Amino acid sequence: MPTCAVPTEADLDMVVLRLLSVNCPKARLPAFVFIVILTFFNSNMPMVTTPFRVVELFAGDGKLGKTAHYAHMSTAQLDICMGRNSWRRTRKAFDLLTPEGIASTDCMWLAVWTLMNADPGHFMCWIALVCSSFSAVNVHTSRRTPTTPWGDVSKAYVRAGNALASISILLATLRSALGGCFAIEQPRSSRLVTYPRWERFLHLFDARLWWVAWWARHYGALTPKRHICWSNTSQIGRLDRGKLSKAMRESCIVKTTKKVNKNGKITFSGNKFLKQTQPDPIAFGLRVVRCLPHFLRCVAAPPQPKVEMEVPQLFALTDVADTWPEAGLLDACMYLRGSKHLLENLLSN
Repeated sequence: MPTCAVPTEADLDMVVLRLLSVNCPKARLPAFVFIVILTFFNSNMPMVTTPFRVVELFAGDGKLGKTAHYAHMSTAQLDICMGRNSWRRTRKAFDLLTPEGIASTDCMWLAVWTLMNADPGHFMCWIALVCSSFSAVNVHTSRRTPTTPWGDVSKAYVRAGNALASISILLATLRSALGGCFAIEQPRSSRLVTYPRWERFLHLFDARLWWVAWWARHYGALTPKRHICWSNTSQIGRLDRGKLSKAMRESCIVKTTKKVNKNGKITFSGNKFLKQTQPDPIAFGLRVVRCLPHFLRCVAAPPQPKVEMEVPQLFALTDVADTWPEAGLLDACMYLRGSKHLLENLLSN
């Protein structure tokens, strides 16, 4: 039997149809759908006893997942730093940037399996995408502008940012097809919206995405730190607590180094203490958990098949010219197809 919370092959057919029934044919991605199908029929992963209610990708120290766990919710947290010396000693768990390809083969399907074991229609996935190459303060190094949205791909960290952004978009697409709620978090100055793959979101949701910006200082952060996230729930605006008062700004502990350059201008540079301000505060995780019922009640409907076609017919109509090479999907497909743990009935067909 498949080791996923998606219970039957009929339910899998509906998920696949939703993934393929996108308004723009170029936005359909059969390679990723193939990964979802092979993951469903792989018997090498354990069946969870309680479907996940909160899934946190790129979790960092996992404050959101920990808060949800204390609220007696089944949670899953995935981050490269969590798997060191705990899952496989020879590599890092959930390392999406391994030497086998830009997107890790086994870690890609680990993320897919996690989402497919979430409670269908009653879960939220929070993804705090790595922002180093998308931040506006880094634009002079990454060269990421509206006219050059891919950035300077000669730099490894820019290629890594492209890979992680593409994978995040694919996983958010899967979450929507499963009927769940997702949120993608970035700094307010992020250039993510200029990334070419973001067009897939627009075609998939017919622009039914909501965004909200908030000050991290309202939740106890050491710096003001303006954040933004995009979600498929209309209630995501509950995270905004309004303007930041002058008193709260002055009480911030700014972990930067203040300098005066040769032109007499005051400049700031980061130091080893600045990274301490990166994780979200516990109060923010608590706010998300408290708002979770409101989020789930107002989720945009998942994409529905607009034509009565079978899955093979939709595959035949899909444009396969663009395989998203930066995400390494073909490597993941070959890895899963060669697995000895695929169910016999799938291989026989």
